[in-house]
Amino acid sequence: MHSIDPPVSNALILVCEKCGKRLDADSDENPSRQLVSRLKKLAKKRLGKGAVRALATSCMDVCPDDQVCVAVVTFRGAASNTRFFTVSVADTEETSERILREVSDRK
Repeated sequence: MHSIDPPVSNALILVCEKCGKRLDADSDENPSRQLVSRLKKLAKKRLGKGAVRALATSCMDVCPDDQVCVAVVTFRGAASNTRFFTVSVADTEETSERILREVSDRK
């Protein structure tokens, strides 16, 4: 096994796909996937290509009521850490802004 550098310079953002399905099972597009899409666009615009990677993931066993679980993994040597959040996806624009502020403020 070989250690490699992460393909992302700042952070990896994981958004629970199951939470989104639970919130809106009848929707054509999962709210969690909508949040991931918005995060990707906003991160590329604000922080540059390759700074942040956002993706939908399976259940993280947090399961908040009426919200979505989000994990942010930062890459900064010894200061690296993982934080878990629950977020509302009613306004993916504002939620994306708040999540990226967490990433940017932790530099």
